[in-house]
Amino acid sequence: MTTPDHSTIPPVSTQVSEAEAMNQRIRERRHKGGTKAKTVSSEGVQDYGTPPELIQAVERDFSKIAFDLAATSQNTVAPFWIEKDFRGADSLSADWLADYDYHKSNGVLWLNPPFSGVRPWMEKCRDESARGARILSLTKSSLDSNWYQEVVAPNAASWILKSRVKFVGCDTVFTQALMLTEWGTGKRGLGFWDWKRK
Repeated sequence: MTTPDHSTIPPVSTQVSEAEAMNQRIRERRHKGGTKAKTVSSEGVQDYGTPPELIQAVERDFSKIAFDLAATSQNTVAPFWIEKDFRGADSLSADWLADYDYHKSNGVLWLNPPFSGVRPWMEKCRDESARGARILSLTKSSLDSNWYQEVVAPNAASWILKSRVKFVGCDTVFTQALMLTEWGTGKRGLGFWDWKRK
């Protein structure tokens, strides 16, 4: 399996300026009338599905996914999943390590949480990975947020997706940058991932 070259992940501080420049270009494009996407807000839909082509790239470059931590029977990307209400109550109270221990021979745990109120999800990833679970999470690339700087950066390796994602159920691409975070591998840092490469 080919994975991104983890040995070349520069420290977070050297990558933040590149990510901020990318986010600024996105904001400028939006301001000039660029591509619009359905937004995932606290008032809007929070259960868009992860597109199959992104899941295929994750499994190609990182690991097979054995268990979906926040899904419904309609949008799960794995044979096993935790059914959720849209506040995440069911999954956040579950023992993810037990699910990982049972399914780890088949792959890792997958998390595409609601993008609104993501901090409890990242704290759960931190806590469960410290106990031994291996998790891949997909979130907005919010490098300036407290949850990223306090919870993610010190505890995981994150990869900003180089191409935009069109979620299942959306008419257009999601306009904000996304990142995939590896929890429980002992890696730290920030890089870019070309998930659409051939």
